Amino acid sequence: MTLFGTPKNDLGNSYEALQNHTIGNLPPIESIKIEEVDLSLKTLSSESSKRNIRENKADFIEKSKRNKIVGDRGELIALIEQRKYLKDRGREDLSKKVDHISRHDDSAGYDIKSFDLRGNEIYIEVKSTSNPAGFKHFFISKNELLTAQEKENYYIHFVHDTCSKSPKIWKVKGVDFLNNEKIEKEAISFKIRFRTEQ
Repeated sequence: MTLFGTPKNDLGNSYEALQNHTIGNLPPIESIKIEEVDLSLKTLSSESSKRNIRENKADFIEKSKRNKIVGDRGELIALIEQRKYLKDRGREDLSKKVDHISRHDDSAGYDIKSFDLRGNEIYIEVKSTSNPAGFKHFFISKNELLTAQEKENYYIHFVHDTCSKSPKIWKVKGVDFLNNEKIEKEAISFKIRFRTEQ
């Protein structure tokens, strides 16, 4: 089964890394039509913000594989879109410099380094889902959160319908989104430090 179509040199080896995992027949990455959408935040209802999704016993290995495929595919979609955006506006020089940072550095706090049309660097964190837009949640690491607060040109690109032929990207400025009163942040994980002796 082909997950990303025939891999191309500028897309790296994401295909090889994921070729053994399946979540159905995904259209080849070269055949998709990416659409940028302009969405607006709605106020969370008390019901939707407090709802607790309960699952039956989860198959965490399969869920992790699926999340990896959706996440990596979303990053490739965002990478292709950024390169095309710059190239279509006469900045092929910058298009060639767009870097898929997360492929070689997990500590950067973002996935893609790109550029605006003036040549200023922008930092993009990609959040992907196979679902359409609507009520959503996503996870953000402490490092990603701090990087969003520290870098003025930090953006979050939400890739919806990641597994379809027409994925959609919603681009938001990181600090504006994360400080918006219409979103809700919830701490769900803690790092516990301790020392033992005998």
